[in-house]
Amino acid sequence: MVLFFLVPWAWTRGGRWRKVAGICAAIVMPWMVLAYAFTKPRADLQWQVHCSRTPQVRVDDDGGRVEIRNVRQFKWHGRGGFDPSWTFQTYYMDQLQSLDLVVEPLGGSEYFAHTMLSFGFGTERRVVISIEVRKEEGESYGIIPGFYRQFELLYQINSERDAFTLRATRPDANLYVFPIKAEAGFIRRLFLDMVHEANALNDRPQFYHSLSANCTTKLFDHVNMEIGTPIEYRREILLPAQAGKLLHELGWMDTDLGYREAKERFRLADKVREFSTHSEFSRIIRQ
Repeated sequence: MVLFFLVPWAWTRGGRWRKVAGICAAIVMPWMVLAYAFTKPRADLQWQVHCSRTPQVRVDDDGGRVEIRNVRQFKWHGRGGFDPSWTFQTYYMDQLQSLDLVVEPLGGSEYFAHTMLSFGFGTERRVVISIEVRKEEGESYGIIPGFYRQFELLYQINSERDAFTLRATRPDANLYVFPIKAEAGFIRRLFLDMVHEANALNDRPQFYHSLSANCTTKLFDHVNMEIGTPIEYRREILLPAQAGKLLHELGWMDTDLGYREAKERFRLADKVREFSTHSEFSRIIRQ
């Protein structure tokens, strides 16, 4: 990886540095390209605790009931502190009625964000599917490494309290939860498609990619599979902090408010922090 940056730098220096760069490129680059081409994703590495277990999904033949092992329900507190908990949950598709798009701007950015979907099986029975990097011990996320097969892909399935409190622990963090206007049949098909993919990664690991296989592009790939007219890749998808704006423009946000008012209405980070331990967490943050 270092040579990807050192060789261009040496080339720009001119003189004998340029000759050194040319020799390095001629000798080393073909081996690096081959290594990159034959690098395979793995499921047997030393993972960080919060992503050490992957969802194991069983769907009834008629698609009416879904059993998921390793639903994450961590209790998050402080700076990275947590009490781990993994549970076994059963979900009945006839109870699935609501869907929210969750947007977490990264570092206050107007362009970069993490996106997730929250599926509602009732007021206090919501499950979040988050497509993200599966980190090894000592590994941290970076956009550039994400282009070069440095991270495996994970569909993290967790409780809404887990997913939201994790991302709202910092006092300056923002979290937007936009309700989606969609038919129950579409929501159910989307959920089944995503949990199927989550389970498939156990046998066929995939690489995360910072552009083509990230939290938002993969999410919209699933959506496009379930709608009649696919959404074209556009600015709001490639810059996911704007995903809520796209949702509003498409008429899919369940609100009569304009986008600016809706964005403020559905900014829930303060409520998540305030009511993180409330017994009716999902209901009260939406009031």
